[in-house]
Amino acid sequence: SENHDEGGNCTSYRLPFLEKPTTLHGIWDYDLITHELQTRKLTGMELASMLDDEFSGTGKQLMAEKIDVEAWTWEAHKLAISLVYGLLVPPVQVATASAGLADRASCNADRARMAEMNITINQNYMDLALKTIHQQLATAGYRLAAVLNDALQ
Repeated sequence: SENHDEGGNCTSYRLPFLEKPTTLHGIWDYDLITHELQTRKLTGMELASMLDDEFSGTGKQLMAEKIDVEAWTWEAHKLAISLVYGLLVPPVQVATASAGLADRASCNADRARMAEMNITINQNYMDLALKTIHQQLATAGYRLAAVLNDALQ
């Protein structure tokens, strides 16, 4: 979801295990998964193998689906609205598509304003986010495999 915030980059949140605030984009793309790898003492390959084991049944179904990148994009967009933004406490209103893109000055101002609020992401949000990240990583891997299989036939 764009949310007029450059994909979560005009935000500022705290995680209990980080000293400095981070962006919502960073939380979902890096911070939570990196923290999990460090605390569980896993490599990326070990986590990938665990996800493959956990989602193998779903993976076979995903690889058999019609390849539809546009549908996959909208599926991820819906997740962003319902989970990434929808579960935040305090709630964040999602901007309409007509809001346009954020300019650099307003993005920096929004991030500074949020940093002053000192909002910490709660444990419930982190648990749901990590579960979703696992599911999305597995889904992306299986769908990529389907695309590559299709391209190589």
